[in-house]
Amino acid sequence: LEWNKKAEKLFGVYRRYALGADICKLEIGLDLPVLKIFKDIERVQRSLTYEVQVKKMNGDQYSQLSLTFSCIYAGSGPMADKTNSFAVIARDMTREKQLESRMSETEKLAGIGQLAAGIAHQLNTPLGAILLSAQMLEETVTDEDDSEDILRIIRQTEQCRGIIKGLLNFARPTGTERGRVDLSEVINDSVFLMEKKLKVSSVDLRIVAHTEPWVYGNRNELEQVFFNLMANALDAMSGGGSIEIVLQDA
Repeated sequence: LEWNKKAEKLFGVYRRYALGADICKLEIGLDLPVLKIFKDIERVQRSLTYEVQVKKMNGDQYSQLSLTFSCIYAGSGPMADKTNSFAVIARDMTREKQLESRMSETEKLAGIGQLAAGIAHQLNTPLGAILLSAQMLEETVTDEDDSEDILRIIRQTEQCRGIIKGLLNFARPTGTERGRVDLSEVINDSVFLMEKKLKVSSVDLRIVAHTEPWVYGNRNELEQVFFNLMANALDAMSGGGSIEIVLQDA
């Protein structure tokens, strides 16, 4: 067995301990039937590739490796003296796998956004019909109790439409459009989406504006920023509390 510096880093075994050792007895964290793989290579007459996880030298994290096993056949090249031996090429794919995972999560979130937008569009039509009918009834009803019930229907329907509007704004593709944005309005829209969770979590939220809250930016991106900040704050306040958002000049 031969061993280079990169192998030291990947497997956490120093070269002096690996040289000449039996790879099957070397503790490098390979959960693979190495001898069987060598026999399979001789049988199929081609290289075989496997993906494995190996603990890093610090023992706290894992590396995702791609291992290509090949047989060295008779020839006249620089490896001629290694005929009938095997070569293993290890490639660290940790970052590549992490990137794939992040891209997969991004695609899932985009899919959820599209689904939410589709559902919101479908709900808007019946809610509009309910609101219109309730408003028409309000004009004809004379009984005070019936009038209060209708007003309650109108308020709840308008609240539902407001939530749907927020979902549509949140799910809308961000793009690169920039413009003058009322930061107070953006925060209020984000708070509206979080209103129920704020109540359930027993968290009071207060917005204090010491200046005209106008900024230049992308509205959807800003809404997502404040939504995520509030969501993180709520996650950290399991026992309830208060959040204060202060708008002032830098």
